[in-house]
Amino acid sequence: MDSNETGAPFIRSIPFYIVVGNHDMGATGVNANMLGGDGAGRFSGNTDGGDALAYFNNYYFPLNGPAGVDTQFTWNADSVTPNGMIFSFKGTSYTSPAAIAAFRASTAVDAGKGTTQQIDHMHNFSFDSGSAHFVFLDANPHLFNGQLDNTALYAKAPQGFSAYPSVLRDWLINDLDSSAQPWKIVVFHQPAFSSGNATVRNSQMRAVAKFLEDHGVNMVFTATSTIISGLILFVPIRTRRALR
Repeated sequence: MDSNETGAPFIRSIPFYIVVGNHDMGATGVNANMLGGDGAGRFSGNTDGGDALAYFNNYYFPLNGPAGVDTQFTWNADSVTPNGMIFSFKGTSYTSPAAIAAFRASTAVDAGKGTTQQIDHMHNFSFDSGSAHFVFLDANPHLFNGQLDNTALYAKAPQGFSAYPSVLRDWLINDLDSSAQPWKIVVFHQPAFSSGNATVRNSQMRAVAKFLEDHGVNMVFTATSTIISGLILFVPIRTRRALR
């Protein structure tokens, strides 16, 4: 229950990590409307952005991910355009660089090592817990040129997605290779492999599946949501063999 008496103490009482999904930054994960949508209520999941971006103010995660790959940036391989934060209401578009700067500044925290804007690093982060190394990744379409393909499976061949940005690939490989933990677990929202009609064509994270396996990842947890929520577990080949 969303209240100070029940929800907040529960979240404070256990380790609670969230991987950023499309509804945490904007309805489709392509961009975020800083004004919120005009056709749905607060926290409905249908807003273009707005309230959803509270993710960057309400949670506090390790800030060790690369900068420049957050909601504001649309990537087409290694070309990037800072056009992901938009201002639109009832068919009218506005532009406000000052408002974007103010929002980004509102996410600033100081955990003892100087002030850092959380939005700069919260889309991708990693940490150790026990004998496991966890990596949380942004899988939203803004990293793949805003491409979405929800066409019926039988209608046409799946589209090709743009390449995973090198800045993220290099950070991820270095992070995995630097860990000596025996278990390496990666978490992201949109699944690389799915049998669901709503998600099987939105498979942009297949761009990272092979090098996750090549760099020692044992398990990948992904989830997607339509009317209900689901969890998909992807276990790379070498780990499946070991589990036998």
